[in-house]
Amino acid sequence: RSLKLPLSGKLAADLGKSTANLGLDTRLDESKIALQLAVERFSPLFFNIDLNIDQINVDRYLPPTEVASAGVAPVSGGDSPPSAKGKGAQSIDLSVLETLNFRGKLAVGQLQAKGLKLSALDARMAVANGRLDISPLKAKLYGGTLDGAIGISAKGNVFTLKQRLAGVDIHPLTKDLLKQEPLDGRGSVSLDVTTRGSDVDALKRALSGLAVLELRDGALRGVNIGKLLRDAKAVLKSGQVGTSPANTAEKTDFSELSATFRIARGVARNDDLAMKSPLLRLAGAGDIDIGESRLDYLAKVSIVETSKGQDGKDLADLRGITVPIRLRGPFDQLSYSLEVGDLLKDAAKARVDEKKQALKAKASEKLQEKLGDKLKGLFGN
Repeated sequence: RSLKLPLSGKLAADLGKSTANLGLDTRLDESKIALQLAVERFSPLFFNIDLNIDQINVDRYLPPTEVASAGVAPVSGGDSPPSAKGKGAQSIDLSVLETLNFRGKLAVGQLQAKGLKLSALDARMAVANGRLDISPLKAKLYGGTLDGAIGISAKGNVFTLKQRLAGVDIHPLTKDLLKQEPLDGRGSVSLDVTTRGSDVDALKRALSGLAVLELRDGALRGVNIGKLLRDAKAVLKSGQVGTSPANTAEKTDFSELSATFRIARGVARNDDLAMKSPLLRLAGAGDIDIGESRLDYLAKVSIVETSKGQDGKDLADLRGITVPIRLRGPFDQLSYSLEVGDLLKDAAKARVDEKKQALKAKASEKLQEKLGDKLKGLFGN
């Protein structure tokens, strides 16, 4: 839609030296915008740009279909583009990078885009030979900080991302960014990924690289492992179990959680999940299919303390037994179930080990008694 902007500024040009300078100030609704542009040469065109914005909510100016996906209300008034519903994924055209050659700085005091909220955004940019590099890219968000770099190449539509989020409150971040609420907690997230493709779906399927997650004092949402462990206790008696849908109202508290994800062709593989709480330890391995938005993961839970934590005393019978929990399905319809075969096998092994230990202890007692009798006979006491 059209916008009316009040403009003030000045322009100075030296045609003999092929240089020019532009200073411009404007307002966009509540946003104050200041632009400084210095042209170093006209042909081929090269310039430096410095853009400062005190605050801006980009979601106010997105098409209605994109705003809906961000979960915010569109601005009323103006002409709206036709709905993209029912059409294929919109292609990403980076050809404009082939025509640009500049360096620049971007500073934004408060920013909202696709629901994501940032402050103190500081980005340094360079565009040349069809490639945009943003480094460093820094901001404050959700109680923590972001620091990293982004690279975008028009040749092959290649995107690279290296970022570290530190001290971030993960729950509101994932809620705003992913429209999902899988985790609570505060900690760090590191990303070093690359992808290529002509649309968003293709970018998801081609994603590769590494992601590392470290959280403290949080919760795993959608599943109550204490409840599952009580189900496991019942399984040991009946041998039967069902499948339950994930429920965001349920959660499992943890003191520490860490995981590394190795990503290839849009599938993130994890083999080192480690979650700790006063009651239990959780490890696991599985795949997250980012391209298809599906999860297939096997978590293994073990009881470490039956006198503390969630439902501890009720689960004493499971101490020493590993409880396998399978999570699978699309992100918005996850379900979980106990792996009954593995559970019963581990329980049987635990009982055998317990009997072995009891026999060893009994044999040791008898040996000590015999040895004591012989020593008495030897010394006459």
